[in-house]
Amino acid sequence: MPKVQDTVLEQAKIEARFWTKVNKTDGSWEWIAAKAAGYGVIWVDGRLVAAHRFVYELLVGPILAGLTLDHLCRNRACVNPAHLEPVTSRENTLRGQGIAANEARRTHCPQGHPYDLFNTHISTSGERYCRQCRRIRERVRRATARTIQSATKTQLPYGAASSPAAVPATRELSPPRRAGLSELLPSSD
Repeated sequence: MPKVQDTVLEQAKIEARFWTKVNKTDGSWEWIAAKAAGYGVIWVDGRLVAAHRFVYELLVGPILAGLTLDHLCRNRACVNPAHLEPVTSRENTLRGQGIAANEARRTHCPQGHPYDLFNTHISTSGERYCRQCRRIRERVRRATARTIQSATKTQLPYGAASSPAAVPATRELSPPRRAGLSELLPSSD
């Protein structure tokens, strides 16, 4: 029986120590003690615990498995449970301001084509590519390769030597002309 009483007493000491490290203002409860990556941390039962998770479980209840707490106020040091919402890790990332969140919010490629089911290719590394832009790039590349190839070929008479020295210098080759994008795209007429 004294063990339960000791546990309750220990819990009360931890809670008292916790509240001495919180600066309550009008809306935000700022953690003023130790922080790791901007998040408040506190030692509980010999291990380091995130302060916002500790207070959420203390005042609201347990956090379901697979969920993380999202700071709705965008202040990592805030421990106000009214500013915390349990969400999946993916949802938490997408709500943020990082590169992954910004890319996920993008709905069109830089040329204005939509990232939709039919126009989006997802690579093995998870990057999105616009299929329409890729088609255009491939047309330009192939047309350029054909132009260069046709410009470097010379018409030799049957049985003539194929070395450049044996070819009479009757015709000068102009540098290959690159096909423009407007010539490769289908006309809208």
